[in-house]
Amino acid sequence: METRVEEMEQRVGEVEEWSANAKEVLLQTVEEQQRMLAKLTDLETRSRRNNLRIFGIPEDQEADNPTEYVEKLLKTEL
Repeated sequence: METRVEEMEQRVGEVEEWSANAKEVLLQTVEEQQRMLAKLTDLETRSRRNNLRIFGIPEDQEADNPTEYVEKLLKTEL
């Protein structure tokens, strides 16, 4: 009976140790996810920084090359 109790105590100890390790890994993973989300948000914001939105151009006016169309439009209108 005594060996059985000792064996159970050992198993409970192993499970507690495993649980503590799993909790630590989970916390590290959550922290890394938060850092990556912040980095993603920063990169998305930076990628939009130099974008230019032009409103009022009718659909299908730009043909196959919208960049060229906008360049010509700006040269003639500005």
